[in-house]
Amino acid sequence: MTRKQKEIASIKEGLGSRHRMALEALAIVVRNEILELLSGNNKAEKERRGFTRQDNHVLGSFVSYLFRKGSLTDKQMKLLFTIMPKYADQYRDAVDAEMRDDWFSDNEVETTPYEDIGLEDE
Repeated sequence: MTRKQKEIASIKEGLGSRHRMALEALAIVVRNEILELLSGNNKAEKERRGFTRQDNHVLGSFVSYLFRKGSLTDKQMKLLFTIMPKYADQYRDAVDAEMRDDWFSDNEVETTPYEDIGLEDE
């Protein structure tokens, strides 16, 4: 398994179980979606940036709900944990490469990268 594959696998695991990480990834995907729309280049679907067409309605409604209420319900979070792992590549691309170097060394590490930067669940 390559380093990138290890990183993506670790990120997918976190996106499927950690509240803060899943919400942070949602914010990253929303930002990517907005940037693609503002650029006028309707290339988000081809380059896999922003939401996929299938997730657009659900994730868009989650963002709206989050802005109105300040948090998602348990049921919404459960669905978010199911959806967000497919956006691991966008999350990885948004994280600084130098930070990833520290997280994913050749040595086995007991903590996940996200615990190191304070994204562990409380």
